Amino acid sequence: MKLKIPIATSKSVEAKPENKVETPKPKAKPIEPLPSNVVELEHAVDAAALAVKEYNKAIEILKKLNKTKVSQDDLDLFITHARSHVLALQKELERLQTDGELRLKHAIDALRGDSDSDAVKQLEYRLEERKLAIENQRKYTNSC
Repeated sequence: MKLKIPIATSKSVEAKPENKVETPKPKAKPIEPLPSNVVELEHAVDAAALAVKEYNKAIEILKKLNKTKVSQDDLDLFITHARSHVLALQKELERLQTDGELRLKHAIDALRGDSDSDAVKQLEYRLEERKLAIENQRKYTNSC
């Protein structure tokens, strides 16, 4: 016959303060579903994928154009148009990602109840960094 002797574990040995008063945490606001933003993001991703396919088709056409006579001005105009179209789609995708991150930040704030957390500060820094990158890209595209 085996005797079962209870062994003290670190959890059972820990002393719990008896005078500790637990303060109730405020209930977090439920996160609202964002179907419209998700649909917009999916649309932007689909549009970007379509732009990549169109770009690949354009490259194939350019390879075929080497065999035919096309003026340099027409070729430059075509490349400029394709580039501006791709840049516009990239900007739209960046905007949607930034909006999604802002909504995520607000949801995190609502759940935690504080806005001074390190994660929120890092997210704000990254959002500001992305905004500056978008502004620099706009300045660059406007100068071209």
